[in-house]
Amino acid sequence: MERTINFLKYKNIIFGLSWLLVVVLVALTIVTGGFNWGIDFVGGHKIVASFQDTSVNEGTIRTLLRDYDPSVQRVGDTSKNEYIITTKLEAADKKPVAAIQNACLGKNDMLKKTLFEKYPQITFVSIENMGRPELYRLTTRFSSSSVNEALLMDQLKDYNVKINRSGNAAANEFIILADFARKDQAAGQAVECGVEHLKLTLGSRYSGVKVEGEETVGPAIGEYLRKSAWRLTLLAVIIMSVYLAFRFEIKYSVGAMVSLFHDMAMSIAFCGVMGIEFNITILAALLTLYGYSVNDTIVIFDRIRETNQLKSKITFTEIINKAITQTLARTILTGVATLFALLVIFFVGGEALHDFAFVMLFGILIGTYSSIYIASSAVLWWEKWRSK
Repeated sequence: MERTINFLKYKNIIFGLSWLLVVVLVALTIVTGGFNWGIDFVGGHKIVASFQDTSVNEGTIRTLLRDYDPSVQRVGDTSKNEYIITTKLEAADKKPVAAIQNACLGKNDMLKKTLFEKYPQITFVSIENMGRPELYRLTTRFSSSSVNEALLMDQLKDYNVKINRSGNAAANEFIILADFARKDQAAGQAVECGVEHLKLTLGSRYSGVKVEGEETVGPAIGEYLRKSAWRLTLLAVIIMSVYLAFRFEIKYSVGAMVSLFHDMAMSIAFCGVMGIEFNITILAALLTLYGYSVNDTIVIFDRIRETNQLKSKITFTEIINKAITQTLARTILTGVATLFALLVIFFVGGEALHDFAFVMLFGILIGTYSSIYIASSAVLWWEKWRSK
């Protein structure tokens, strides 16, 4: 005789504890300051930069750009020493952005930007203020031996500067004395902000920095993307509910939606509690979990419906237990196979995929158990309520 496991014996306790955990996670998310939104949803800057200096790593970049509160991820072939650097624009009602990120380029920064664009391998040995806000002394080093005083004077003709070769002629160093009180910055140049500060700061510290790509998301675009993401997620839930109601019965649609809401709420709150940056990648992980949970739940519901159509004398509770028991092997095998794939991504996929795999690992575990206890319990209670 086939053995049937009584999964629903402690359904009330498990159902209650599970939803209590959801409430706790949501409360902790609120207490800890809400979600850690990525630049996709709040705006910000992203730079892909490669460094010739092999001593550069995530830690040194974060230290250099600490005023920007950056996120740094190493990507691609390690021989290229390439990194993705992102900084976020905070909303007005949150903590203020560092002044250096919020301010626009001044005359001194524009001069450095001009030099950096013409000579990407330039090194700023020192930058000193000479006692007056408008007077600066810049000691620069060039890798190209063709650079001389006349060439620099011609390229910096829009600035009021004096240029002399330093005592270290072998290193091809020049001292640039700039007085910004007498002449405006480069004529006709628009004042630039944000991402230019990042490039200048990197270029001032490291020679041979190559900016492979850059991206800026404004706050208005970020807010639009955030609202659109929530709308599309809600639309996906509604469409799935309609499909389940049409494909099965209302009670199965209700059970699936209760389970899905549980899974989504817990996974989203988990991101908030763990401080995981909520971006397009994490949204893709959540929607993937949504589809996985629906698929797992439908398999059990389909077996419940088939068993119920046999018109046997067993109760509806026993039918659910029997259906879950019969599909348990399939549920475990599917879950374990998925977990193995995610563990590989988590440990080998690099920092760029770490958060995606972390959320997926948590969601798969939650989705597997909710298909058994949350969805099935909701169907049972709906059936009892309709039978009264």
